[in-house]
Amino acid sequence: MAGIILARWIPWTGQQCLYLILACIVAASSGYFFARRYPIWFGISLFGLWVGIGINLYTLLRIENTEGFIGRKYLPGSIVSATLTTPLEEKENAFRAEAKLHQWDSAAASWISLSGNIIIYFSKTIQTDSVGFGSKIAFKRILDPIRSEGNPGGFNYKKFAADRGLFYSVFIEPADFLLPDSGYTTPILPWHIRARDFLLQNIRKYIPDEKCAGVAAALLCGYRGDMDKALVQQYAATGVAHIIAISGLHLGLIMQALTLIFNRIKPIRNRTRLTSAVIIILLWAFTLITGASPSVLRSALMFSVLLLGKVIGREGNSWNSLAASGFILLVANPNLLFDVGFQLSYSAMLSIFMFSRPIAIWFEPESRVGQYVWTLISATIAAQVLTLPFVVYYFHQFPVYFILSNLIAVFLSTIALYVTVVLAVLVWFIPPVAIITGILVSYIIKIMNKSVAIIYSLPFSRIEHLYLSLSEAVWLMAIIFLLSAWLLLKSRACAVWALAFTVLFMVQREYSWYLHGRQKRLVVYNINRYTALDVIDGHTATFYGDTACLDSAWIFNNKIEPSRMYYKVNQTKTIPVDTTAFRIIKMSGVRMLVLDKEPDLMNAGKITVDWLFIATNLRTRPERILDKISCQAIIVGTKLPPYKVQQWHSAIHGLPLRLHSVREDGAFLVDFNRGP
Repeated sequence: MAGIILARWIPWTGQQCLYLILACIVAASSGYFFARRYPIWFGISLFGLWVGIGINLYTLLRIENTEGFIGRKYLPGSIVSATLTTPLEEKENAFRAEAKLHQWDSAAASWISLSGNIIIYFSKTIQTDSVGFGSKIAFKRILDPIRSEGNPGGFNYKKFAADRGLFYSVFIEPADFLLPDSGYTTPILPWHIRARDFLLQNIRKYIPDEKCAGVAAALLCGYRGDMDKALVQQYAATGVAHIIAISGLHLGLIMQALTLIFNRIKPIRNRTRLTSAVIIILLWAFTLITGASPSVLRSALMFSVLLLGKVIGREGNSWNSLAASGFILLVANPNLLFDVGFQLSYSAMLSIFMFSRPIAIWFEPESRVGQYVWTLISATIAAQVLTLPFVVYYFHQFPVYFILSNLIAVFLSTIALYVTVVLAVLVWFIPPVAIITGILVSYIIKIMNKSVAIIYSLPFSRIEHLYLSLSEAVWLMAIIFLLSAWLLLKSRACAVWALAFTVLFMVQREYSWYLHGRQKRLVVYNINRYTALDVIDGHTATFYGDTACLDSAWIFNNKIEPSRMYYKVNQTKTIPVDTTAFRIIKMSGVRMLVLDKEPDLMNAGKITVDWLFIATNLRTRPERILDKISCQAIIVGTKLPPYKVQQWHSAIHGLPLRLHSVREDGAFLVDFNRGP
């Protein structure tokens, strides 16, 4: 892991990787020969070898380093052929699909393959039966690079997409593409896609309530496209998001059910080996149907290693299985190390292995029900220990009643999952009974949704507005490990180090708070079709723009609030929008004119400001505006369509003006302490 992290932060060339691995091999070889005399050197050299392997693995498998990388080889305006690698997924305004690309090379008169995939958004006016998984289309529309919004503390979609091999996107209408040869014929879909589509179709058909059907689809198929956004937020805020994201819990329940079924089969020769092999096959079938997310892959590999031990007549070890699954996944795809699901899954399992048994001995219930409940509680508490830094770092909140919510949600989701599986079977044989079963699933999920909603609405149900920088998250993880070593191993040295790290952690946070108290910043947010900016002075943010950004929970929670947490803002103000005149905002000696309505140029005099912010879709030509307004820089908001942004680029060509397009260049950020 150290090698993968190092390669992520410091780019390496192929030649540098070759020299590095040779140096590591020489060092490890020398360490091996002198192991008895210099055991420390042997350990260091061996660690260095693994670091070198990690660096080489990440560098060689990185798509950006391949010869045909789309970011270097794609020529805008050229003819491209796209092969859809995913089924069409319906979104609010389009159908989404991923595709592999080939580009026409006119010089060689042939198609060349480009490494790295794209996202295609099809207009909803297309006929969905004319294009689908496996179809090939040709078009000439220019691809748009996938960009990050650039909002401070916000989600970096560009990095997220790149880790999944996606680098460009394009929106196309039916008239924009051609189907080669005789057109599209439905390909033979991979069996797991056909199975998932069949399950989704019947879940939507037999479960009457849409919200419940969305949860059932998430439970059984790992498909969350039908889930209500507010419901997803409630599950996440109460600490049971793992219920609606296929994880080891679901795979463990499936494995438990399969084991129970096969154990009732009449004993035959080598029954244990045969049933273990069959369960492995069925677990991997379920893994593929649900999309093979990192957490499911981890569970599938772990269970497979344990079951393979039974096949060959050897008992497995959970720790070794966890390590082996992580090693295999990272060798296959080093980028998984930076996947949130991967990090949460492995930290949760490691935490359960380390702490569930010490917590379980706190209390020993006498009844079987009590033992089951206490086992679930101890595992839930244990899972929070090592996942705490990740949860706070990524989601900036902590669920207070996570024990209660997990007790209820895990119990009900277990029943719902098993009944949904029964529903999928009954669809084949007894459709009338499937209708009754669907209603039963709906009632169970309604109870679960209502329980989660009640816990979500309880006072102090969550601690919000928590922010950790990356370094602070690392400090916190180190403190947790040292405290764990002190409690589990009775190591006084670890207790001393934990205390020292805690002091350093607190000092860093207080110093950071002090520095942010002296900050003076401007943030113009990148929010599609909205105007929003914050003028930050110390720990106070003054907002100007569309109040819909503050009223919309989704926009505020995902676009504005992360920035305010990032800059440690604890007080807010709002500048009312002036509907009669233009607003000039003064910040640290800089005057910015906000043009949020059509200017009356006939009666306007010459205006001189430092910056001009185009905050609405103006009809007036840029040249006429620049005749009346003198400025040094222009910020173009997201309300302007791309062709008008291009008009502004053309208008300032040859002039000593800077232009920042929020849509193209990301959020406009200024630190006045460093100069505008």
